Amino acid sequence: MFFGPFDEDYGYITLEAMQAAKAVITCTDSGGPLEFISDMQTGIIVEPTPDAISSSIDLLATNKKLAKSLGESARSKYKELDISWDNVVEKLI
Repeated sequence: MFFGPFDEDYGYITLEAMQAAKAVITCTDSGGPLEFISDMQTGIIVEPTPDAISSSIDLLATNKKLAKSLGESARSKYKELDISWDNVVEKLI
């Protein structure tokens, strides 16, 4: 999944993709998504150029094993982050 905003504040779309075990392609200037995506571990981080974006899309489209692996790693990372209201409240109290 490609999500390449400029300087996004948080990146809920990234988290939704991670929950769905989808590899996320994002850009070096995307802001919030960079807090969650690690290049070639949970997704792909590229320069915000048409060539870099299209190359990363082609890579995942032609390498289903890589796409699946990155997506599964993304889901695992999301679970590790324990993003939930229960966790927020616990840390605030």
